Amino acid sequence: MIAADSGGALAKARVSLGRTSDTAIAPVEPVYSDANGQFVFEHLQQGHYTLAAEKTGYARTRYGQKNDFDVPAVIAIEGDTLAQELTVRLTKGGAIFGRILDDNGDPVVGGEVSLGAMRIVGTEIKLTPVNRPASQTNDLGEYRIGDLPPGRYFVTVAGAGLGTLPDGVPREWEHLIAWTRTYYPGVQSLSDATPIAIGPGEERGAVDFSITPFQRTHLSLNVSGLLVPGPMDRTSSQLFNETRAVIGQFRGDGSAAFAQQAAGSRTSILTVMLASIDGSGMNTAVLPPLTIVPQASTVTLPAAPILDPGDWIVLARQGPNSAIAHVHLSGGDDASASLELKPGARISGRVLFEGRRPAPPMSDVRIEVQGAGPEAGLPARFLGQGPVTPRADGTFEIASLVGSVELGATAPHGWTLKAVMAAGRDISGDSLTLASGEDVSDVRAVFSDTVANLSGTTEGGGGVPMPGCEVALFPNEPTFHYNARRIRRVRADQNGRFRILDVPSGRYLAVAAPDIDGSIWLSADALDQLRSRATAIALGDREQKIVTLPCASTP
Repeated sequence: MIAADSGGALAKARVSLGRTSDTAIAPVEPVYSDANGQFVFEHLQQGHYTLAAEKTGYARTRYGQKNDFDVPAVIAIEGDTLAQELTVRLTKGGAIFGRILDDNGDPVVGGEVSLGAMRIVGTEIKLTPVNRPASQTNDLGEYRIGDLPPGRYFVTVAGAGLGTLPDGVPREWEHLIAWTRTYYPGVQSLSDATPIAIGPGEERGAVDFSITPFQRTHLSLNVSGLLVPGPMDRTSSQLFNETRAVIGQFRGDGSAAFAQQAAGSRTSILTVMLASIDGSGMNTAVLPPLTIVPQASTVTLPAAPILDPGDWIVLARQGPNSAIAHVHLSGGDDASASLELKPGARISGRVLFEGRRPAPPMSDVRIEVQGAGPEAGLPARFLGQGPVTPRADGTFEIASLVGSVELGATAPHGWTLKAVMAAGRDISGDSLTLASGEDVSDVRAVFSDTVANLSGTTEGGGGVPMPGCEVALFPNEPTFHYNARRIRRVRADQNGRFRILDVPSGRYLAVAAPDIDGSIWLSADALDQLRSRATAIALGDREQKIVTLPCASTP
């Protein structure tokens, strides 16, 4: 264990071994390096491991990684392995620190400051949270986030409401002002934010900025197409006055359920949910109480939730009917959104098993949807029914779907999801934007107990194995389409060997390079560069293919 800058030995560094996903080995207790920087793991089971090291003042490192987007190197412990000498270099951690002020120049107390880094997938730019604890500003408005590897970071202060109290702080730290999510150098939009570049061990101070004062934006919702309850034996005004006291039951996930009920009538429940979309993911907002006027097919919910500026999703659901809308709030002005409830979409099909062993019972299978595209992160229960268990004959149906979803399945033990076929193509990993009443039928969720595996060696000049080289595998298609099951990135082990397991059959490109920038490698430009020198590979069902890939630097 050595310091990357000086080459000197590092004592008392904590070293731990992790298991790769395909290795069934017992957990291993961590060890600490001695005064000479040496550490030893003894009596290890055969298998494949990853190694992580950490020491105060240094960036936490997984062996083979340079930053959080890199893949770690795999360490193979095989039957003939007596000892494996590894040199782990720890880079001094950088830090970002500064002060957060309000619009009067006073310190903001208890503000939650976090860091994110950009990642590009196709044409979509995502702000991915950095795996470091957030920092809460102190009584001087100061924050500090350390032990950072080199990189470009965006500094964010989470929004806060008036009168909220951070955990574990004195009562006088109660927020006397409200503010919206703010990015350095004091802007509301991620597109206007400025990243902070950090080198090895570099400390960037005076990253000071002011929060954006909370601009009260009132949103009114007009919902049409309501299912009206059955015959009522009292007047609307009487029912309205009696209903107000009981409607508006709110949940922590940002939803609110509204019931309108009268003697001799059915109960009609309208559920409304708001979720903000920003560069750091999706955040649900708890709605204030709203009132529904019963006995009408159209209703305006005028209680006007107070929301941060930005892009929001509004989702309404009543029984089998639903509606979804995207709303941009500029801040400071009232806004409105109209939603028309319509019957949801439906996906139906059958579960199939392809393998050498007997098919498991259907009760071990779960078919489900999750949000995709702009709806990624919305709770699945708001997007439709599910998860569902197939019937005994393997058929299944998920109804009342709305928005953009991705269909998936939980595999029984010993099986893996091979493909989700619809209209002759594999839609696993695809975003399906469903129209009202749309019926996607004859879907086949295919499970297999043996899928293709790709393994091989990365080589440098003269056919010499190249340990630690990265290997990228992606579909051999003219246009990029993200599908996590068909896109892989691994790092060769200490012998230059790599393995990519459980790959669906198909046509692929494979390429090896000493380093592949994990933050941009899935962008169109980066893939074009990799594609130009990749090796075409065709994988059939259950094929075990071995290849040799030249390990060359990216241009």
